[in-house]
Amino acid sequence: MRTKEPTFRVTKWLDRTIPLEAECTSCPDAQFKIGFSGKIRSPFYRPECRGFMEHLQAAFALHVAQVHTKPAVAKRAAEDDD
Repeated sequence: MRTKEPTFRVTKWLDRTIPLEAECTSCPDAQFKIGFSGKIRSPFYRPECRGFMEHLQAAFALHVAQVHTKPAVAKRAAEDDD
């Protein structure tokens, strides 16, 4: 579901607790992924949820700064007019 305001939404989870992928709700192509292959190093290895969430949120924050801020929107509009 696309919204006017950009928001962060997790789209793929590992065991319903660890976020692996997220998206910007206002952009159809903006997806943020964790490079987790699913291969387990040991039977006791468990990825850290907080670290994965922070990585995805940082990627989303960068996306918002580059795409959804007023200067970025104005620059894209000027490029579209040319």
